[in-house]
Amino acid sequence: MIAAFLILFFTVIVYVRLDFSISTPKARAQGPNLAVVESVLRRHAKRATVYDNLDSQLQKLKTNKDASAFQNALKNITAEHKTETQAINDIVTKHRSDAPELAEA
Repeated sequence: MIAAFLILFFTVIVYVRLDFSISTPKARAQGPNLAVVESVLRRHAKRATVYDNLDSQLQKLKTNKDASAFQNALKNITAEHKTETQAINDIVTKHRSDAPELAEA
């Protein structure tokens, strides 16, 4: 009788500890908000590459002392930065009513 009780006890413990769900409860609760966050993160990663590009152009300016080439590159970098920032702002504006807690972060 005790052995049957222990087997039942351990079986219940193992069954409760196993998670048969496909996604995490947090991801299920967020649903489409997760896609919005991922799209903002992708845009932010592109904007981070713009910053890296600016950093490399500054290094080139220090070594070459070519101000006109730097100005041309700076115009392109600034345009890319504005594009990515505007895209992030558009995404946030579009989804602000759906998920105000995400818009604040």
